[in-house]
Amino acid sequence: MTGCPRCTVQDSASESPIVESSESAHDFWSQVLPVHTEGIHLWDIALDCLENIGTLHGIRKPLPHENWRSPIQAEQRLLNQLDAVLACGESVNSRAADYVRDSEIPDPGLAFAVMLVLGCVSGTDSLQVGRQLLEVFSARDPDETQAATEALSLAPNPNVSAVFSPFLEQGPPALRSGIARLLSWRGELTAEQVYKLLHSGNPDLMLPAIDSIVEADATLATGEWIGFLQNDSESVVRAEMRLSFAKRQSAGRHRAIGLIADGRPEFADSALWVGLAGDYRDWAILEKLLTGSPSPLVIAATGYWGYPEAFPTLLDLLKSGSNYRADAAFAIERITAADLSHWNSDSQDLELANPEEYERWWNGHSRNFLPNIRMRRGRALGTEALLAELENGTHTRNERTITHLELISRFEGRPPRFRADDFIPYQEQSILQWKRCLAPSLTTL
Repeated sequence: MTGCPRCTVQDSASESPIVESSESAHDFWSQVLPVHTEGIHLWDIALDCLENIGTLHGIRKPLPHENWRSPIQAEQRLLNQLDAVLACGESVNSRAADYVRDSEIPDPGLAFAVMLVLGCVSGTDSLQVGRQLLEVFSARDPDETQAATEALSLAPNPNVSAVFSPFLEQGPPALRSGIARLLSWRGELTAEQVYKLLHSGNPDLMLPAIDSIVEADATLATGEWIGFLQNDSESVVRAEMRLSFAKRQSAGRHRAIGLIADGRPEFADSALWVGLAGDYRDWAILEKLLTGSPSPLVIAATGYWGYPEAFPTLLDLLKSGSNYRADAAFAIERITAADLSHWNSDSQDLELANPEEYERWWNGHSRNFLPNIRMRRGRALGTEALLAELENGTHTRNERTITHLELISRFEGRPPRFRADDFIPYQEQSILQWKRCLAPSLTTL
């Protein structure tokens, strides 16, 4: 094992990984093999490993305000367990597929584990089994379908698109949307497939197509997708605003402003997109919402906007004792990096600093912040500050996905691919690619 599943494709002929196992995997097998020789069946060992993979998959998700690299040990344990299952051979893989298929109770963790194993075997036979399983999951349970598609999206087999694409236009809607999400996550939807999905009229099929355009260089002309901002589906409009922001198109911003004017700042996260994509003329819109009808979304949008002059209003929210105190503290931290409130990893509670501490901090540091200059964690908002936010800090997957969108919106050409739920070494590689792309022009745009 070399650190992530994409480096471990089992050769179905040899029934063993074709990449040399890591030292931790050897340590694992040094304990398992003696037990096996005492009479415990390989299937018993493999099933235990599969269940561990399902559990560790959930642990891989960082806790709120935990550093995104913190689950690295759980991730490595998952990969060691995967290594062990692959070394058990094809017969075990086949039995695992039968086991999860025949289960009377949906088990998303086991669905993830089995699909990840199937996606780590070379050739197409195991993927064909995986496609059959996806049909079962899509008819049985949406959580199993989600887990299975996520596993395949992380799998190293290069034949996933060839096996699953033919079924994108046939079968039940749940199966088609699962395959569309899978290919979108892998960045393997073709322009023709994107066009057909966009015009399917089914939001579950449209969303993966919209998301696939975000990181594409020029998959479709703007006119092919911009009209969906008027769609009746809130999820479609939200995705379109995200795409419009990433592609530096003003249509999404105008749609968000219109929704706010209609008294619907929460619809499709309109206030957030104004906070991200608005120009200096739009600050009055956000400021009016913040002072008149604050909400967690509006406060978050204020933090993303980054104007230091919002500090007094945010401080008033902290002093008010309202339900928005934590949201106000997060927004202040996003603007200033005051680093006064902290997450207690033992109690899993946010320990908010007193408003007086924030006020004293501001009185001592406000001279370092100029009006009408957007800030991000104490730096002028630009690619350098965004790279630092993507790489460092304790931010949720959703927050880091937004930060990546901000980087894309400031970049010409095809951006490096990035997924906040990818294996940690691949996230690090993506960040390194961003650094190389932006090195000549790191700036505060």
